[in-house]
Amino acid sequence: MAADRLLGDMEKAGEKYASPANREKVFRVKLETLKEIYEDYTARRKILGSDCYVLFAKKDLADEETVSVTFADGAAEGSIVVPFDKNGSKPAVTVLYRGRSLTEGKDYTVSYKNNRKAGASATVTVKGKGSFTGIRKLTFTVGG
Repeated sequence: MAADRLLGDMEKAGEKYASPANREKVFRVKLETLKEIYEDYTARRKILGSDCYVLFAKKDLADEETVSVTFADGAAEGSIVVPFDKNGSKPAVTVLYRGRSLTEGKDYTVSYKNNRKAGASATVTVKGKGSFTGIRKLTFTVGG
């Protein structure tokens, strides 16, 4: 992974450029490179001791350019009518990150609101989990 390679380069650079000022310059250059590779990530750093750099990046489900949250049957949000179910109508959703399917339970959770009454306008909420943050909501109508 590119991030691991960059972290390794940063550790080597830290050994090569012993002064803290030089290490900070090298870190800034490497951080800019990392930002270019992962444009959609929010990068933060923590310095542990004097030589260890750790970068954390989370992907945001609210970013509509890289994350797609849709109903599994392809219906447009707000236009879908889901058959009434006394236990609550629960339309399936598809979540993609840069075209790759994400896994429910690992990458996101799904919850439903107001989905137990026929004719109601209901909401499905997709919440990021693990490497993903943020929330996306889709609306649907519970059929009669």
